[in-house]
Amino acid sequence: MCVPVVAQLAQLEGDLEPLGQRAERIRTLHQAITLEDSTRVSPFADGDPLESAVQQWFIADGELAREWVETEDEAIIERRREGREAIRERLQEALEEVSQEVDQRLEQEGDLGERAPHCEDMVFVRSAVLEACETADSPLCEGARSQEPGGSFRFVDDPENLWDMDQLRPWSEPGRIGPTPEGGLGGSRTATLARRGNMSLVVSLGPLLRQRSVMTEEEIQEFEVNLETLGFDFQHPDFVMAPAITLHLDTPGRLADESEYILHFGDLSNPEEQVIFSLPAEEEGPIQATFPAPEWVLALLGQGEPMALTAVRFFEPDEELYEGEALYSLDITPVRQTETVGELLAYWAEGHFSEDLAALIPPAEDEIPR
Repeated sequence: MCVPVVAQLAQLEGDLEPLGQRAERIRTLHQAITLEDSTRVSPFADGDPLESAVQQWFIADGELAREWVETEDEAIIERRREGREAIRERLQEALEEVSQEVDQRLEQEGDLGERAPHCEDMVFVRSAVLEACETADSPLCEGARSQEPGGSFRFVDDPENLWDMDQLRPWSEPGRIGPTPEGGLGGSRTATLARRGNMSLVVSLGPLLRQRSVMTEEEIQEFEVNLETLGFDFQHPDFVMAPAITLHLDTPGRLADESEYILHFGDLSNPEEQVIFSLPAEEEGPIQATFPAPEWVLALLGQGEPMALTAVRFFEPDEELYEGEALYSLDITPVRQTETVGELLAYWAEGHFSEDLAALIPPAEDEIPR
């Protein structure tokens, strides 16, 4: 799949490069106008109407500036302002034209945006790539044929070698809740990553926020009872909150005919006290799920008890027995788990999360709890 995808990406990158350079030049021209410094963009490109217009603006604006020094006529200031706004508007229109060209080019690629992420940061099997390259040409083919170490792509000689490639990332610093560049809320979350071959798993602990206006009284009561049981101080008239675990499994689908994935502590010898959550294995990935974390799970996480995700194949029930076979597991590192989970639980329990949320999304004056 990735041989044609990488080829298509390379062609797209080559086509978009001149447009990217054009956009960057327009931004530089705009900055030079703002700073009234033509040396930042000299020399101007010959034969380019936009560059010529900017050059002429600098000449005209310089003449107006000298005229104002001589006469101190206030009307000259207004003429300079109008000229500056006019050239800025022309630059903005040029930038929008470039953006439209980029959008039109991207539309020509069909579903490339959906297929490309499956080929990013992957380790490829050299023999499989070379087989696909018998009828195709791609930068990926060049990488597979090269005997030089390094390069843009990573390869293994045999598929079995993929399963020996492990990567673990310590639990991240949770931080306080705050706005994100996209306009949402972030922070107040700790996460860790486990990877084997081209399968990766991200597990995080964070707040599950829901608006009271879209919930039933029974659902709200359930959230509030849970917080009371945990001893968490959370006060906001518009939201309810619960600690939650989010799981993101980046996989192409079932690897070994598994029927479920189980997130658990320990060795699964005592499922009732070890299983955190299970979810069905899909034919295609990735898989993502979020579920409230009960008190016993939070306690074990805070104690540094390591977790694992195990793929299980369940057999048809035989009388009253429902048996399964563990096929493979992804171990999750406990490195920094105790510190980060403890810090996050204290942030929630002591009411600081509630205070920060109220500062970011203030409740109406008549809704503030007394």
